[in-house]
Amino acid sequence: MGIYKKILTKDFILMIICVILAGTAQMAVNTNLAGYVVGEVGLSQPQLGTINSVGGIVAVVAYPLIGVLCDKIPYKFSGVMGAVIHGAAFLMYLQANSFGSVMLARCLQFAAFGFILNAALSIASCVKKEWRSAAMTLYGLGPALSYFTGPQLGTSIIQNSGYGVVFKMCAVVAFITAVVFLFIGNVKMEADPNAPKKVVFGFEKTAMPGFILGLLILQIVFIGQTYATVSLLERGIVQAAAFWTVGAVVNIVARLFLTKIINKAGINKTFYFTVALLVVAVLCIALANNIGLVMLAAVCWGIGYNGTQACVMSVSVLRATPERLGQANSTHQMGHNASQIVWSPIAGVIIGIMGYQNMFLIMILPILAGIVFYLVYVRRMVNRTMEERAAAEQES
Repeated sequence: MGIYKKILTKDFILMIICVILAGTAQMAVNTNLAGYVVGEVGLSQPQLGTINSVGGIVAVVAYPLIGVLCDKIPYKFSGVMGAVIHGAAFLMYLQANSFGSVMLARCLQFAAFGFILNAALSIASCVKKEWRSAAMTLYGLGPALSYFTGPQLGTSIIQNSGYGVVFKMCAVVAFITAVVFLFIGNVKMEADPNAPKKVVFGFEKTAMPGFILGLLILQIVFIGQTYATVSLLERGIVQAAAFWTVGAVVNIVARLFLTKIINKAGINKTFYFTVALLVVAVLCIALANNIGLVMLAAVCWGIGYNGTQACVMSVSVLRATPERLGQANSTHQMGHNASQIVWSPIAGVIIGIMGYQNMFLIMILPILAGIVFYLVYVRRMVNRTMEERAAAEQES
């Protein structure tokens, strides 16, 4: 229990609760919005696609400002602001009856959720530098649990009470999230007096490797969420939805083991292991013709994607000074969200020409490019940073 006791403070646990609450509301709406927008508002699927793309762009553009705000004020108040805006966005869906009004609600929802996650990541980063990788892994329990609870909760409420109740429920959950954030202490790392004063507004250059890795590798989460189920159903695998259920359970359990692994083995070795499992998962999704391969894909995905994500987040904050943790996290998030904007349209074109299975095989190529980038540059950067820290500790 050593590493867990060091990281799982009251503030860290409250932060995880906030992420679970906000993520549950986010996923409850995300996984059911298409039915509302197309069936209730009367928009078309292409219009919904445009709304999602613009929402993603707004989130990416907002991240530099979000990062600066998180570094200028206590992280918990950043979380409160994000949660209040999140709740307002859900209430706006109740009045949305046109393309423009849905677009506005969606953009606010995306930006607000990014605000919440950036505040949460910054709180998670406020541990000793040697514990940050483990903290990033434990942080992932929040999104993992929300991916499990949100879709089921949203669908169940819609079936029994309708879309309006879902939006109201999500707004209430968002405002509860804001209240929980208030109980977190004024978590903040002490500023480094030797930190450079001239910096790029909202963008942390030391997090650039995390930005690139997010752009190249973490794109697969959006591709998987959008196309994995329909691709498997097309091949006659009627239990396709089990991929996400099993993957979520494995994800939650794996986080506990990955926390110790990344703390003992280090970022590099953990990355090699988990990114290899991620590639295996994508291959299984592409080639699956029975439920056995789907289950193998789910297990590899649950460990591989989330372990890789923890490593990328760790790389993003590895060299950030205390007063720029928020901007380091926002830089990583920019890469993750930009990947959706860049790769989702490309995946759609490939599907139209070559089908779902070939699309998944081709989308392994940017992952492999990310692995090459890691081996050529990031690996050495991680080793050098760890050596410098060890030398500094010996001198002190």
